[in-house]
Amino acid sequence: MKYQVNYNQEYQIIEIKIEGDFWPEQIGMMSPDISEIAERERCARLLYDFQDAILSFSTLDIYKIPKRLEKITQDTNVRVTTIKRAFLFAEGKDDSKFFETVALNSMHNVKCFKDREEAHQWLTSTDFIPVALPETVIRQSN
Repeated sequence: MKYQVNYNQEYQIIEIKIEGDFWPEQIGMMSPDISEIAERERCARLLYDFQDAILSFSTLDIYKIPKRLEKITQDTNVRVTTIKRAFLFAEGKDDSKFFETVALNSMHNVKCFKDREEAHQWLTSTDFIPVALPETVIRQSN
């Protein structure tokens, strides 16, 4: 798996591009890079682009993703349930709606897309979280 994490200044979102084979065990590999940019830019909107990825997830793996993400980020200043995340998949990824349902049922603010522009529009809408990350989203260090 290869990935790139960049801050898109135009849309004020973090974009994560994943290519190649992607397994459930690799989910946490991107977290340090994403968390660093999220905190630096005070950004709570992420676009995960899986269009060039080969996903190897069982139904059970998909079901466990929200809890896995919560566990991965528990020691960071970012709460995964307060992040607005769009997932971009290639046509024919039938599990995307199942993932979206599981994530929404776990109180994650996610939506799956096939079209990049639709994902950008949803992420930049102000229906959930403002451009600047609110203080209540950042955990206070004790």
